[in-house]
Amino acid sequence: MVVTNLLLVISFFSSCKKNDATNPTPVTPVSTAITIESSERITANIDGVSYSKITGDGTYRGSSGSSKSMRSLPDSSSARYSSSITDAGFNTTYFWVQKGTIVFQNYEPTNAIYKSFFTPGVYNYDFDANHGINIEWNDDAGTSWNTDKGTGIQTGSHFEITDMKDFLDLTGEYYVKIKASFNCIVYNDLGQSKTITNGIYIGSFGNF
Repeated sequence: MVVTNLLLVISFFSSCKKNDATNPTPVTPVSTAITIESSERITANIDGVSYSKITGDGTYRGSSGSSKSMRSLPDSSSARYSSSITDAGFNTTYFWVQKGTIVFQNYEPTNAIYKSFFTPGVYNYDFDANHGINIEWNDDAGTSWNTDKGTGIQTGSHFEITDMKDFLDLTGEYYVKIKASFNCIVYNDLGQSKTITNGIYIGSFGNF
């Protein structure tokens, strides 16, 4: 009987042993999705070779510009606007997207008109971006490739703005940042071509 009671006591304390282990804190996975909030960049496959230039580490930077034809009232002015990803020294490598043409009064479009110029949607490629998109790429060797050169044929090519946002920079300049997916054919001065597929472009266009 004593032996039996001792076994019961041992069994009781064994079953009441405290579990000191703690559950690990859940780790939220970091998203790698490319969105309009991502750093400005160009990523694509060029003739099947992966190509990527991303701003943010000091190696590449985003820039923007415009080409305007100014007229005094009552005539209308017009402009084409560009955005590019270039090496920080503005030396050799760059990827440049130009969009045109916007018509406006006075010396620059209102911010509302400018923003609507980049409404998400599909845009055609057009010579010198007169009524659509022109892309120019300077490769690492300094060779210039452009959707306008050579035959300029863009059968099956595609450029779509999938998202956009507007913002003011530190000096008060108004910008529209876009995210676009695209594919196209670019040509050099000899008429040789390269095919760009699975392109993603994130860049900003300034209203100036």
